[in-house]
Amino acid sequence: MREGADVERPDTVIGRRLAGRALALASRTRADGLTLSADHKSIDLTRREPLPTPAHIGDAAKAALDRGETHYTSRPGVPELRAAIAERTTADGFPATTDGVVITNGGAEALYIALQSVLKPGDRALIAGPVAPNIVDMIDFIGAERVAIAATTRSPGAPDIAELSQPDASVLLVGSPSPITGVVIPPDTLREVIAVAIERGMAVILDRTLAWCAHDHALARFPDPELAAQVLTIGSFSIAWGMDGWRVGYFTAPAVHIAAMRELKQAMSICTSAVSQFAALAALENAKPWLADQRTTFSHRLATATTILAEAGIPVMQPDAWPFLLLDTRLIHPDDNQAAMMIARDAGIHVEPASRYGDTLAGYVRIRLDAPEQDLLSGLKQLVSFHNTCL
Repeated sequence: MREGADVERPDTVIGRRLAGRALALASRTRADGLTLSADHKSIDLTRREPLPTPAHIGDAAKAALDRGETHYTSRPGVPELRAAIAERTTADGFPATTDGVVITNGGAEALYIALQSVLKPGDRALIAGPVAPNIVDMIDFIGAERVAIAATTRSPGAPDIAELSQPDASVLLVGSPSPITGVVIPPDTLREVIAVAIERGMAVILDRTLAWCAHDHALARFPDPELAAQVLTIGSFSIAWGMDGWRVGYFTAPAVHIAAMRELKQAMSICTSAVSQFAALAALENAKPWLADQRTTFSHRLATATTILAEAGIPVMQPDAWPFLLLDTRLIHPDDNQAAMMIARDAGIHVEPASRYGDTLAGYVRIRLDAPEQDLLSGLKQLVSFHNTCL
């Protein structure tokens, strides 16, 4: 690590996390003690409504059990699933072969394996855009230096090209659509960012967890397959298919990285559950009707939510993918942690302070459009009523 680098000590990081969790707990505890009017109830807009497992996915899991698929699979994963992922990833402009795909226990394991494979203690990792706290923890655990790079004013969510000139940077981590905001980096802008990073000797890790959730899938396609072949990509079945508990993620990687990443996956967890892998394969084999229905549902929910909020003068960060929506609550309180506490305490609505994902989101709170539909509508109306009292 370079001398004089401005990096938080581990005990400071842990203290900050605990303080954030304590604040969230205090917010929830205060709200739970409210006596709300008869027209109001306490509503949590940070939790998704569990989706019923689609019949064809459940049927595939049962069939796998009936066939006795209860043992270790090929270490990188079931060949049919890896081939299906390679086909879809290649169609999106990120060339992959079956041998270049590895199935993991969720997207978090895929990302950790990628980071662990391309970073070593003292390396510098550039982080483009907001990220979940567990990713910060991963980089800190590896002992690398993390540097958050600023976004360009030309394109929300896209890193400023000038920021890629950081000396000695070895890795660029970027997400499109952002797993935090759902905002897509325009394909041509993303191409420029990746090209500059690779030219400067960086490994590029692209988190495509929400690619299947894009309202317009064309935004998730990459225009330069030759360049994309040099990128490590991360994906997950959790959100698009509601398969959180099935724990199926994956990564694709170029030949220079794939051997080390496969070995690390095997050392960590040998392989992903065979039943879950065959369920994921069924999801891909019936992807079109399912994703079409999901896009219709969430496009409608997004339109409804933004209309309700716009009428009250509450700005939003327009997402390109479901299920997250960020609301600007600075008219309630400039500090989003305080705004979230006030919203919980005085309106009975639980929202998530967005600054926990990075300083660039300070002043915003985050909700999920996949909360139970009636809770979403009622919660937004209660939030709007409270917001209007703050003006």
